[in-house]
Amino acid sequence: MGAIYRSIEYFVSLTLLALYFPYAKLHNIEQDSAIFKYSPVIRYHEANALPADVKASYYGYKISMSESGLLVSAPKMSDSDRPQSQSLNSVSDPNFAEGAVETCPKVGSEIGRCTNIPHSSVMGGDHFAMSLLEDEDEMLACSPMKAHVCPDTMEFPGYCYHRSESDSVWTQLGGQTAAECPSSKIDMIFLLDGSGSIGSNWNSVQSWTISMARNFDISDGEIRIGVIQYSLYQEGKPWSQQSHMHTEIPLGSITNQDNFAAAVGAISLDELSTDTSRGLQKALLDFKASDRWSSSDTRKVLILLTDGQATDPDLLPSASSAARSEGIIIFSVGVGRYNVNELKLIATGDLASVERVYGVDNFDGLSSIISDLTTSINNIVLEAGGSTSNASSIEMQFAQAGFSISSSRQVRFILVLMEVRMVCCVLFDDMSTSVCVCVCVCVCVCVCVASRYI
Repeated sequence: MGAIYRSIEYFVSLTLLALYFPYAKLHNIEQDSAIFKYSPVIRYHEANALPADVKASYYGYKISMSESGLLVSAPKMSDSDRPQSQSLNSVSDPNFAEGAVETCPKVGSEIGRCTNIPHSSVMGGDHFAMSLLEDEDEMLACSPMKAHVCPDTMEFPGYCYHRSESDSVWTQLGGQTAAECPSSKIDMIFLLDGSGSIGSNWNSVQSWTISMARNFDISDGEIRIGVIQYSLYQEGKPWSQQSHMHTEIPLGSITNQDNFAAAVGAISLDELSTDTSRGLQKALLDFKASDRWSSSDTRKVLILLTDGQATDPDLLPSASSAARSEGIIIFSVGVGRYNVNELKLIATGDLASVERVYGVDNFDGLSSIISDLTTSINNIVLEAGGSTSNASSIEMQFAQAGFSISSSRQVRFILVLMEVRMVCCVLFDDMSTSVCVCVCVCVCVCVCVASRYI
């Protein structure tokens, strides 16, 4: 199909050449001449080429054509108000260029002098106008690489700005919201199965819990960790009198890893039933008891570990749903003869998904999931997501705005013009340069005019 489309494109180009070749002869285009637009840097240095000690501003990286003239971008411009700052000696890192846009108005049949369009919100590293469009009296320029700096990360959400000819201010495009830094506050509870089937493997459960906790910095209180052991729920007794639904370590009560390890090591196994639904209810109560429960910048994470099926399965759908509806992100870990559908129900409620579900054949295998589980918590929680389908990974960062406009109508026609130019050079390589330029210019003008109606 690609070859067919290219053939059609060349056919259209050749047709335009045939139709408008006579039209070119009617225009008064000076022979053997060309119009050049120099970047502000070259204009400042009063040269016709970039000096050896000056970094390129990528002037002309994007060009938008309209009836009123040209828009020209220079995304590597260090400072549009100070072209002299483009010197190698004064620019330590070209990746932190501001970027700039110049407008070159049409004056009669010529393109007039280009001048900078100021943008007060542009900062170093924005690479302003990597994407650029102009439609009638509206201009659109984007900074796909505009950085959003957070304490522990640097993200690149990107921003787009629009400006009308009657307005001197670039305005952030409607619908875009300011990026928020990922929250580093976490309330995390380990909900551990204390049933009799755990038996002598309780030491492995304790070691795994300690190892998992060591992957998080609890020293400054930003991340708080607690531990609950659940086993038998005693009907008719209030939670305060439940002797087998223990809050072994209250959230945030320990801020030292060695002390946390000692406290986990001192927990004795109950060795009774597996009332998982009641365990989830107990965990929800502990989360709500935190003074950060109502804080929107604190993520709530529950890591449930069990080695069997729930002995109160009828309550499991409502108990797990209640926890998730309160914004608690649940990770389910099964060991040995676990029920995978129960783990799915607890984690997401979707039996067709294994998201946030982990399973190992035996307790020795728990260590093999520590790295993946830690990464999943960081990816989903620290980037403010509740689902891996909605959250960006730390490695990929955020999606960048601005690139999509490169497929718009005007830019597609700019690409067509490039193709037409190549056709001109092939067809007229035996003719004088001036004639070739004349024909190509006329064809380009015709394509531009046609683009207004397509």
